Amino acid sequence: FNLNFKKIMLLSINYLMNNLMNIHNGVYFPADNKSFVIKALIKDRIWEKPITKLIQLIKHNDNAIALDIGSYIGTHSQTMIDCGFTVHAFEPQSLVYECLKKTAESKLNGITIHNNFVSNTCDESIDFVTDNDGDARARQFTNSRRVWKDSYKVTTVCIDSFNFENVRLMKIDVEGAELLVLKGSEATISRHRPVIIIESFNSPRKRTNLFQFFDNLKYSLIPINSTNFLCLP
Repeated sequence: FNLNFKKIMLLSINYLMNNLMNIHNGVYFPADNKSFVIKALIKDRIWEKPITKLIQLIKHNDNAIALDIGSYIGTHSQTMIDCGFTVHAFEPQSLVYECLKKTAESKLNGITIHNNFVSNTCDESIDFVTDNDGDARARQFTNSRRVWKDSYKVTTVCIDSFNFENVRLMKIDVEGAELLVLKGSEATISRHRPVIIIESFNSPRKRTNLFQFFDNLKYSLIPINSTNFLCLP
């Protein structure tokens, strides 16, 4: 009876998860999601084409690691893998993480997926909020009056705790938590001097701290557009 019950529960969970997901060209995504990334996927358009081209231009040696921090459904992770990187993807959204796992099973070789919020601390439980439409972040980076569709706890990790070797590329898209990610990655960045592609929607005042961080590490910042920067050692 216990075995049958467990089997029924597992089948029920799989059925529920599969009905929460859609698939296009082997890429799984949340069924109710109307994000710009998914709209581009369905129309077979390249999402963030300038960033995709930059990833393709980055030279690296064998066994190079790329960190996709805020990977979402894995659009840029796919490009990194196609370019020969071993990828570690970090995605705190629970359903998106499950989608990315299924995509990895079907078409992404050389990827490890982490269902964590990357920060400057490890093993801390924080409040995470999402509208299940691509807009998601730690609650501390939200307007306190905004009502979100879903919220749950996620566990933090910091990049330095992994002691990665041969990190050649980092892509950071974390909706306001950029400095936390960087502070938790400072030893890794100092040791490996990777190329970094980072998104920042912060105000000019808040960006000052971001720019100062890179200046202290002797990095040059080149704007890609109004929100994304290429950071070169």
